[in-house]
Amino acid sequence: MRLWNQSPGQAHRHPSCRRTPWRPRDLTQRNGRRQRQGNRYDEIYIYYYVTKGTFDSYLFQTLEQKQRFISQVMTNQSPARSCDDLDETVLNYAEVKSCATGDTKIKDQMELQNEVQKLQLERASHLTERKRLQELVQSAPEEIKRLENSIANIKQDIWTVQKNQQDDFKITLDGKQYDKRPIAAELLSILVSNSPVGQITPIGEFRGLQVAVDKASGFYPQLLLKGVLRYEIECGESNLGNITKIEHLPKKLQGKLQNMQTDLEMKGNQLEQAKRNVNQPFEKEELLKEKAEELAKIEYAISIELTRDVHLENEKQPVLVGGNEYEMEE
Repeated sequence: MRLWNQSPGQAHRHPSCRRTPWRPRDLTQRNGRRQRQGNRYDEIYIYYYVTKGTFDSYLFQTLEQKQRFISQVMTNQSPARSCDDLDETVLNYAEVKSCATGDTKIKDQMELQNEVQKLQLERASHLTERKRLQELVQSAPEEIKRLENSIANIKQDIWTVQKNQQDDFKITLDGKQYDKRPIAAELLSILVSNSPVGQITPIGEFRGLQVAVDKASGFYPQLLLKGVLRYEIECGESNLGNITKIEHLPKKLQGKLQNMQTDLEMKGNQLEQAKRNVNQPFEKEELLKEKAEELAKIEYAISIELTRDVHLENEKQPVLVGGNEYEMEE
């Protein structure tokens, strides 16, 4: 019978490869026996015991690879679309022997695999960014043109509003001018209620801009001020509040113009920067090529050793001569 100590303690110890798991979550679960609510210690210690030149290096290298991929997925920092399921990794006896005898080829192979994988991810990220810049170079001119047109139009509306500047409140509703806000508010409410559903209905004018009721775009009606551009106003429950919104909108046009000009400048800067960087090559391409070649050489050397070991094992197999088995000797 085996008893597991689940009580909070100050240290947790992981033995050598005999009990090293294949999944990072299993190590996290084991550490959780100490990193748990109710532990009376402010600090705890985690010890990992490994033996040089044994299978431990492969196990922890595999755990590192898995955890790196998990972290990349969880933080959305990896453009990789797929990965091998390392839980299904099957080591042949030659690899196990290499780990156990301290052969550095396996270690070097896995370090190079990590380096190559990291560089490949960086290159994939570079290519993704290049594609984004290409799309920006194609779409930005049209967006810039649209902003330039909008700026010209809103300037025209600002000129119209300034031309119709007035000291006292005046609004035209249903063909008649009103200078009393409460009366105008009541009439505005009636006009909104009586406007047909499913269309935009003009109902008056304010400072050179047309006032309309929009019941075409949604369930709740909206007020519109229309010049060259159209400006939406949410129609609230307060009648006087709706009149106040109509009064304030012309004062906000200058702020809208400034926002458009800022967007235009930013879009122009983005386009210029995209043009400069869109054809930039991946700066680590040569390093990736160099590491990939080193990895290929090591993998070839490991495969040669594996083939040699297989031949040696086959030579030791007994042969049948005259009904008797004999072992081959060098």
